[in-house]
Amino acid sequence: MRRCTVCHSTNVRRSGAHPAEASQHPFRSPYRCLDCDMRFWVVSRRTRVGAAAGGALALALVLAMALPSLTRLSSAQFNPRSSTAPELGPNAGTESVTQQTVDDILRAQSDVLTRQSAVNPPVEPATGSR
Repeated sequence: MRRCTVCHSTNVRRSGAHPAEASQHPFRSPYRCLDCDMRFWVVSRRTRVGAAAGGALALALVLAMALPSLTRLSSAQFNPRSSTAPELGPNAGTESVTQQTVDDILRAQSDVLTRQSAVNPPVEPATGSR
């Protein structure tokens, strides 16, 4: 229900838009209060419906673009026969997977240390004579 912005009455009606005003308020509709005769502008119904439809369309596009990535991720994550997941039985292969993980961690640490020494070469301690 529309209310007057001056007297807060609900006794309002749509008012006609003057040609000069229509271009100044492209997303609003004019109303007139029948109690205080004040004219005011409110956001039009067409603008609200258009904004809701645009938001729904944008959400649908985002979901349509993201859905293939999500389904690929979930099928690889939950597929027990996926080629990316290691085959593990109750006790089979745990040592090799653990050793591979340890080797990967050591290799990563070595790479980090190599990069750090390339960026910041070690400083030789100054030998002072006293």
